[in-house]
Amino acid sequence: PAIDPLTGNLSFTPAPNAPLAGTLELATDVPSRVSVSVSNGQESWTRDFFDYSTAHALPLLGFKPGGTYSITVSVFDQSQAEVSAPAPLAFVTGPLPADFAKSTLLKSDPARMEPGYTLFRAQNRTTGKGYLEIVDSSGEVVWYSGVPSIADVRQLPNGDLLLPLTTNFVELSMLGETVRSWPVPQGYAINLHDGVPT
Repeated sequence: PAIDPLTGNLSFTPAPNAPLAGTLELATDVPSRVSVSVSNGQESWTRDFFDYSTAHALPLLGFKPGGTYSITVSVFDQSQAEVSAPAPLAFVTGPLPADFAKSTLLKSDPARMEPGYTLFRAQNRTTGKGYLEIVDSSGEVVWYSGVPSIADVRQLPNGDLLLPLTTNFVELSMLGETVRSWPVPQGYAINLHDGVPT
């Protein structure tokens, strides 16, 4: 059977600790999966989510700073009948923070690179403020967080980030939310440059 038009709320909420990411929430009247198309007028991308449900809270990542994005939402029931939201959602991303570390891309050869993105921590030498950053193959920022970090950051198999801080290790979601925290055992110190899950 075909699904009826989307019911309930349809919204996109930017993540407070990861300004180029957010959560898409929607409800449908029958179990459905979601497909999202995003465009800023110059670039576009699509994300398909394959879990069937009537209530969805989906993370959207990959926006760039200083852009106006249109988010088009479609849902598919289990017989693949499609319904699209009557109008796209809008998301306007702000510029990078004034104290964001400036970087210059000297050379990029995507044909000789591994596919995907690059995650690292950069620090503004003038202000001392550090940010976690993800850049694409052109060196453009597609995700960042000002969550206090010290040195090392790595992505876990579940997609979350592992950060060693001064007194604990933190697992951070891609929406900038703390998922878990592990304190350092009494009498031990953290090696801020090499946090490895064991």
